[in-house]
Amino acid sequence: MKYYTNLEGFNPISLLKDHGVYGLPHASFYLSLLPKEYKDKLMSVANAEVRAAFKSIYEVQDKFCDSIEEADLYVVPFCGIHDNPGLHIEKWKDEINYALKLGKKLVYLIGTDMNMPVKISRENGLIFRTSGFLSEASSNVYGCPTVNIDVGKPKKYRTKLSISFTGWPISSDMSGKFRGIRKDTINELRLKIPDKCDFFLKDEWGPTCNADKLQFYKNISDNLYCLCVRGGGNFSFRLGETLMMGRIPILIDTEYILPFVNEIPWDTNCVRIKPENFHRISEVIQEYHDAHTEEELIAIQKQNRIIWEEYFIPKNTYKKIS
Repeated sequence: MKYYTNLEGFNPISLLKDHGVYGLPHASFYLSLLPKEYKDKLMSVANAEVRAAFKSIYEVQDKFCDSIEEADLYVVPFCGIHDNPGLHIEKWKDEINYALKLGKKLVYLIGTDMNMPVKISRENGLIFRTSGFLSEASSNVYGCPTVNIDVGKPKKYRTKLSISFTGWPISSDMSGKFRGIRKDTINELRLKIPDKCDFFLKDEWGPTCNADKLQFYKNISDNLYCLCVRGGGNFSFRLGETLMMGRIPILIDTEYILPFVNEIPWDTNCVRIKPENFHRISEVIQEYHDAHTEEELIAIQKQNRIIWEEYFIPKNTYKKIS
């Protein structure tokens, strides 16, 4: 399979200017296909965290070819975390139309926090996105995993019912749908099962220093479950981070477009709570916990780390999407 994208405007500094690795949530497929000199440009301006998260893109030997004519697939140029996906695709409409005229298929990777649907027909191509709502997605829309650094395999496993969360309790909801769900969920759990909540609530988004990052990962490590609920976009970085650390996500499913739904056992390896059960979140968590033996809970934690390795490391994400 040969891919083409327009690299004339490739600017690694602009890609990384917003939140480092958090500004590149869907980038592993795209970055894996960059010619080595472009990968070098990106890594030369990236911080240590980004370099660690994306180092495996060097292991992908495929790369973008030099013209639309020789390609099988046209990859729409990178759509950043604050880009409007509709306006972004409009920007490239002439090149897209030319590719379609030549009979090429499209691949559009959307990593923005914006959740609006994008109109590309299934006969014309595929859309991979981190954010968005499943109820509004057409049949050619697929979830795309986020990318995070690897802090290592868990040294021990947990079996006691305890829930981690470190961060800002107020999500900067971009859509209005499920507005306030993060704050509401945190408040309910603190009210109904306070002894199970190991929460560190912050006054602002994101870590401000290395100590904050260490606390974030320690909080996940110290508990069996981690609360994963949407932020500005309808997806959760914590989902990947929780799998990476070999813990069990409590996935507040606000109509997520989850990655690899036909391969990853989301309904068994997470406490997946759908909207019809939002009024009984604490009860669902308790039911899940009581339904598993200690041995089963340990097995799930081990499986979740393997899932992260097979699907969330950039070189493997590339293989799966290919």
